[in-house]
Amino acid sequence: MAYRLGLLDSDFKQALGLVRKLRNDFAHATRVETLEEPTHADKVKALEQLISAGNQRESLAELKLVFKKVVGAREQTCSYLSCVMLLLLKLEMTRHHIERPEVLMPAMLNYKKTH
Repeated sequence: MAYRLGLLDSDFKQALGLVRKLRNDFAHATRVETLEEPTHADKVKALEQLISAGNQRESLAELKLVFKKVVGAREQTCSYLSCVMLLLLKLEMTRHHIERPEVLMPAMLNYKKTH
């Protein structure tokens, strides 16, 4: 819906789609899986490429370093967490800059008329 409203561009929508696919892969897995497995690693790599192409390469590298040093996470996990963190930050920035619409409730024929 956010894409249709013009709040996200197609790359952002595609990045969220990759996050959704990864989430679904893990939610429906019948065995324990990791992001290091080729099918998941390919999606993480595609997600990282999308975000890096959006002028976020330095931020991504810094976040990956933090996740590696502080959390001690594996490479693909660091990449995934960094990408998701940047997506969340971008969504929050967008949300913060959106003006709230004036909601006219209840439905009336003349909103200028006062009670």
